[in-house]
This record gives sequence, structure tokens and C-alpha cells, in this order.
Amino acid sequence: MAAVKPAEPAKDSPAAPKPGDAAKSEVRLAAHAARDGEPTTLGSAEDARVEPLARPAKPQRAQAAAPRKHTVGRGENPWTIAKRYGVRAADLLKLNGLTAGAVLKPGQALLVDPPAGKRK
Repeated sequence: MAAVKPAEPAKDSPAAPKPGDAAKSEVRLAAHAARDGEPTTLGSAEDARVEPLARPAKPQRAQAAAPRKHTVGRGENPWTIAKRYGVRAADLLKLNGLTAGAVLKPGQALLVDPPAGKRK
């Protein structure tokens, strides 16, 4: 006797609803209504009570960060160091009391940012 194969649903017929699909569409409808400013009729009166959102705290000033320092490596110059830290070479030189013709030595410590009291 030949085995009977169950019939497959037609491709163009709508799929049978799954458990929970109705709840999902109610939630979507409520979300759209709330977004558009329309009152929703889903749920009870208790569900309609909404706590007001707390205001976000005012941003606090950042704590004064320690100035960045750089130890000069072999072959570095003020311009390459300034570029690495995103500062102007002239500012780097002035901050460290150097002139444009200054020769940096490996191991030399340079301030990259001014101390907190001297920042712009």
C-alpha cells in the first residue's frame, strides 16, 4: 500500500495565525496610536496610568584630568608628536618652553595638554 503524503497549503493562502500573534498586533496598534497622540482603548484604567518620566540629571563637569604627557622616542619631533595628540605644534612648543628649532632627545618628557588651571 502506498504512503499518503499530507497536502501542503497553497502558497498564496494566508498562513494560519500563531499563538501570540493577536497580542503582538494589539501592542503594535497601541504603539502607533501612542506615537500619533491618539488615545488607546486597550487594557484597563489601571494600565492607562503612566508614571511621568524622571528628568535626566544635568551633566556634571568632568573632573580635572591630569595633563597628558609624552616621552620622546627616537626620531620624533614636535610636529609628529603634536599631530599624534591632535594639538598644534606651536602650542606644544610654548607649553614646554621650547623654540621651533629645539632638538628633542629620546626620553625627554613633554606636556601635551596644559594643566587644568591654564586650559582655555
